[in-house]
Amino acid sequence: MLNQRTLWKLEPIKKDVVYTPGEVALDIIRWVHPTGKILDPCAGDLAFLQHLPGADWCEIRRGRDFFDYQTQVDWIIGNPPYSIFEAWLAHSFELANDVVYILPINKVFQRLAIMNMIAEFGGIRGLRVYGSGSRVGFPFGFSVGAFWFKRGYTSREIQFRLTPVVGDAASPPAGGEQTRTDGFAGEGSSPHPPRA
Repeated sequence: MLNQRTLWKLEPIKKDVVYTPGEVALDIIRWVHPTGKILDPCAGDLAFLQHLPGADWCEIRRGRDFFDYQTQVDWIIGNPPYSIFEAWLAHSFELANDVVYILPINKVFQRLAIMNMIAEFGGIRGLRVYGSGSRVGFPFGFSVGAFWFKRGYTSREIQFRLTPVVGDAASPPAGGEQTRTDGFAGEGSSPHPPRA
């Protein structure tokens, strides 16, 4: 079994220590409206926990290893370590019916094994795209988004929103959620596929 303590005995992987800005954490929480038993599996600087009173948490640097956590919860919300994302997501799917993570968008789609795991779990209920990671204070330029994975979700509809960053004048205008099934989504995008 993968154990974080083994990983953290090594020098921490810098790309795994990425703190979520408070306004982004709050935006995600307002989007999904979690209820019931909630877990932040990688509490970091408490960006999510400060808005989730009564939620449980894990944080390896505070002696609570997520891979040792075995209690069933309704929701898992957080910002997982990217270097072990596949194992992290698999354990998340064992514990919760709704899992919401902010991460580089490519992490979800980079391996067929991850996409198959998501399909077996249910599906992607929604995606909030924040744009370049640097726009939200992350130390990289990859696009980041909050993925809402839902157990047993089989609809082809996905809530999609290109989300402006609080206080970012360059952000696209705010708008309502968009539900699309044609594979082309986003505010300002054409409802018609591009011509080849």
